[in-house]
Amino acid sequence: MTIDAVAGGQTTDWALGFQSVEREYAGHELPVSGRVPDWLDGALVRNGPGRFEVGGERVRHWFDGLGMLTRFAFDDGAVSYSNRFLRSREYRAVTEDGHLAGSQFGTSSRGLLRRLGDLLVPTPTDNANVNVVRLGDRFVAVTETPVGVEFDPVTLATAGRVPFSDLDGQMMTAHPHVDPVREETVTFTTDFGRTTHYRFYRRPNGEGRFRPIGSIPTRRPAYVHSFGLTPGHVVFAEFPFDVNPFRLLLPGSDSFIERYRWRPEAGTRFVVMDRESGAVVAEHTAEPFFAFHHVNAFEDDGALVVDLAAFDAPDVIDALYLDDLESGPLPSFDGRLRRFRLPVGDGEPTAETLYDDGVTLPRIHPGRNTRPYRYVYAQGPPVPGEDAPQRLLKVDTRAGGARAWSEPGTMCGEPVFVPDPGGDREDDGVVCSVVLEAPAERSSLLLLDGRTFEELGRAPLPHVVPFDFHGQFVPAG
Repeated sequence: MTIDAVAGGQTTDWALGFQSVEREYAGHELPVSGRVPDWLDGALVRNGPGRFEVGGERVRHWFDGLGMLTRFAFDDGAVSYSNRFLRSREYRAVTEDGHLAGSQFGTSSRGLLRRLGDLLVPTPTDNANVNVVRLGDRFVAVTETPVGVEFDPVTLATAGRVPFSDLDGQMMTAHPHVDPVREETVTFTTDFGRTTHYRFYRRPNGEGRFRPIGSIPTRRPAYVHSFGLTPGHVVFAEFPFDVNPFRLLLPGSDSFIERYRWRPEAGTRFVVMDRESGAVVAEHTAEPFFAFHHVNAFEDDGALVVDLAAFDAPDVIDALYLDDLESGPLPSFDGRLRRFRLPVGDGEPTAETLYDDGVTLPRIHPGRNTRPYRYVYAQGPPVPGEDAPQRLLKVDTRAGGARAWSEPGTMCGEPVFVPDPGGDREDDGVVCSVVLEAPAERSSLLLLDGRTFEELGRAPLPHVVPFDFHGQFVPAG
């Protein structure tokens, strides 16, 4: 089964991006075409699935492949590459016993033909394949359970499991916020029960534990992947893609995510929480939609501005099962860049579309988080009639429109913006992406100029890296 697209008159096999990695590299020097800016000093560390076979069968969903870290180190214009699987409990269970040990997103943990098992009783998975976060001096790979895996940021070697024992709940966002102004990390969990609670926590820089902020009760918990944050408020969007918690306990073959239901008649509930007191200070109901990723949020003239990559429905989740991804055609992840303006107090929310052509995996200048900003870097869908299946975008939220980069036969990963420490504009920096060059059967590191969005340099890898999820840039030192 293949994902086929026509590129330059040839058939391109996108299934390369869903094949397991067989080899690990350590400090492998990469050839570089073009140039790497002299100021780019540090490492881009990314996370995603690297192996999809368990006991002779494939996992069902893209989100369930075994976690693998990749590292691109920059030093005086040179680039080196490393990759290493997380030596998690799941990794050991798969490689030694041929089965999954914990509860996964869309694949059974007790054999691929049996049900997933609920999140309320068994030990949650430590297959931390979604993102990487820095907590003080510790670097941790995370997924959507409150169990991370610590790793060495240079060698990528696994240092041990990180049970977030100071957090209550069975799910945890893989997108905690690093607030550059208040210098703290903010996260949330979902604590299932007769009445489920979304619980929010803060961890000031220099402290070793999370402190509770407050909680939001709900009868039907939604699947929520991320949230918004402003200097004074938490902004939580509860989409009408939800579950009766007791459905998670029922027998059957449905996976965890397959037990959720789309109820558009309920609309989307926005809840605003004060970051100091934990009090809910506003609730609003908006149109029904679904989103994986918030882009940013900030405060403006007594209201909260919240930007998301919004889908009309959660169909995108079903499109990410490996059987569908490998049978083609490649789906288009065309979430619209939507802006909601939420009054704190009286008043009705308003909404507008900032960019309608489709965005996914959005990133911004990290120093603009919780503050007014201008540029969004994201994946975008193909232009009709072009032979590239996907583009990278730089969206201008003020002037409108977007710059784009694409190349025939190339599929791009999440764009990570690295600011130039000597720059004075928001877009002074480099955009880093890992791209699959399918005709050459390899992946490459791509560097784009943050201002012009033109290619600066490229470094081909010695193998194909499966399509991954998220990464962070770690400055030298």
